[in-house]
Amino acid sequence: MAKSTKKIQSSDKAWDKGELGCDEQFARVSKAITQKNVDIAIGLKPISIRLQESMVDDLKVIAEIHGLGYQPLMRQILNRFIDSEKKKIIREYLAEQQKQAIEEPELPPMSKTA
Repeated sequence: MAKSTKKIQSSDKAWDKGELGCDEQFARVSKAITQKNVDIAIGLKPISIRLQESMVDDLKVIAEIHGLGYQPLMRQILNRFIDSEKKKIIREYLAEQQKQAIEEPELPPMSKTA
């Protein structure tokens, strides 16, 4: 007996609903996808850093609790620090600007008298 297959009209809706493109027989790993290409696509730059072994062990435990790898956790930690430092720098800059504005108020322009 020949297996009959139902032809599905190609459409965005069929793709979105998973009627097309979800069968494993049509899936394969792309040869063009390498770790380097993925890193470039999402803007990652590999670096080398030396940390105490106990710190790495602690990061791995914390990452596992959160369902992450330790390197993505480290990226999150660094992002939080960077965001916090930027905000601190901006706050300090604005406070200094306000302080200067209070200490040195702008003088009104001098009027011309003839």
